[in-house]
Amino acid sequence: MELVFKNITGNSEKVLVDFNDTKDGHIPYFSFCNKHQSDATTIDLYLYNTKQNQDNVIRLPGDFNDVPLTENRHYLLENVELTIGNTLFLNETDFPIFNNSEYQVKIQLSNSDSNVDIIMRQNVNNTDTVSNYNSRVSNNTGIDDTPASERSASSGGTGY
Repeated sequence: MELVFKNITGNSEKVLVDFNDTKDGHIPYFSFCNKHQSDATTIDLYLYNTKQNQDNVIRLPGDFNDVPLTENRHYLLENVELTIGNTLFLNETDFPIFNNSEYQVKIQLSNSDSNVDIIMRQNVNNTDTVSNYNSRVSNNTGIDDTPASERSASSGGTGY
């Protein structure tokens, strides 16, 4: 599993995990750190997809008009306040395994000057996906990337 780092600013909707970015739709770890110097921010985190709405659509031969799309948001966090300098952690019991060929993970912050650092642990499909993110973990970061199941009690590792 790779650690993926993102910095999200502003209050527009952003994609954290795009379609097929993960091998298995499993993200066992999230951390959100409010980096703003003087304001709290509110976080909305959700699974998002669009589906063609086939209900009540009658297609005639030669009708090539688009079928209307329905947006679906399944909230994991809604209006959760993250105060100045605090970090929120989510683990695999907080975040469901999802069908990543059908869903994106999106985030929206409350203020135009919001600033949140995010760390995610996920099985990425390829190294290009990781390189497209802001940065990668290296051995000198001080972050123990060893899976908890492989850590010994003597190593001092606590898991995530």
